[in-house]
Amino acid sequence: RYATVYADGAQTPLVSVPLRAIEVPPTPQPQRLLVGLSWYGLGSLMSWPNALEDYRALGLNTVNAMVHWMADVEANRELWEFWEECRDAGFRLQNIDSTFHRIPNEPETRCQLADGTTGSRLCPSYRGPYYEAEIERVAQQNALARPDCLFADIEVWNWRGPVDSENCTRCRADFAASGLATWDEWRPAKGFEMWRDAVEAVRAAVAAAGGPEMEFGVYDWRAGKVYQFTWPFDRLYPEHLQSSQPSTYTPLYPYHIALVGDEAREDREFLPRADVIPWITPGDAGTFTGERFRYALLECFANGARGMQFWSGRVWDAENLAAYARVIRNVAPVEDVLMDGELLEGARVQGAGRISGVVAGDEMVILVA
Repeated sequence: RYATVYADGAQTPLVSVPLRAIEVPPTPQPQRLLVGLSWYGLGSLMSWPNALEDYRALGLNTVNAMVHWMADVEANRELWEFWEECRDAGFRLQNIDSTFHRIPNEPETRCQLADGTTGSRLCPSYRGPYYEAEIERVAQQNALARPDCLFADIEVWNWRGPVDSENCTRCRADFAASGLATWDEWRPAKGFEMWRDAVEAVRAAVAAAGGPEMEFGVYDWRAGKVYQFTWPFDRLYPEHLQSSQPSTYTPLYPYHIALVGDEAREDREFLPRADVIPWITPGDAGTFTGERFRYALLECFANGARGMQFWSGRVWDAENLAAYARVIRNVAPVEDVLMDGELLEGARVQGAGRISGVVAGDEMVILVA
């Protein structure tokens, strides 16, 4: 119960707000599925009163960090000690990075237009010292962190892609030298080069630092698609990408929940195995109940996902964390089916509803909604 008393003595009515305590039952950590809080700062997790004990009790197995913002080791000594504590406790470690966004907005890094001006965004054919420095940055920061996976968020162009390139003197020269027939072929070739350069540099640096063999993925890079007309998933998978990551940021109205499952299924149908890790939001695109959150998570797993990612870390609450843990209790005992199986085909619901599932041998995981 609370009230506000002002300096002049005026007082608001007394307001009562009901509080409900939630106790999460013991939840097993999956061994193969990837479950964490994704875009959630390491310092935020470290602030939990019993951080690793409670994180494990929720069934979560992946701890996340934006290593770029803690690259100054001395200034972030407590965070690095906690990061290593998470590693020692057996958690999977994930670095989230905005690769190529750190290339500064200098004239030489932008498209070079014929009238002597420059474009407003990164030039896809630029390979100068700022590009080399960015590749070195991401490589050395991952060597420092030695994570199990690097998931990037690369939105250096809008949905139309690098629209200045066809008017850029440097890009036009590169296009002519490439021997490619169209710009639609050339742009993905440059995107392939850029991500390949980053992945190979990270792999070499992390291996030299004694780190693990890493998994790579990028936000909204999807099987069968070319993101922003530049990033060719099918050419990069599985050597330089190991997961398709569809994004569906919604307030989870009923048709949104079906859409979340449908997008996971669409990507799984393109892939030889369960390499789908969707992004949804814990409430940034509109808040929702834990019940709806649970339905959306189940739709992902029952339609071919092997893990989850979330943006952002600002709106997690006890209700959603408890719902997430409940889903983990559902899927952890059948994770081998989810990881090794194929999508259920041919099943129908009589009347209103939908059915999703994964089949492995003589076992099935089925979701009827």
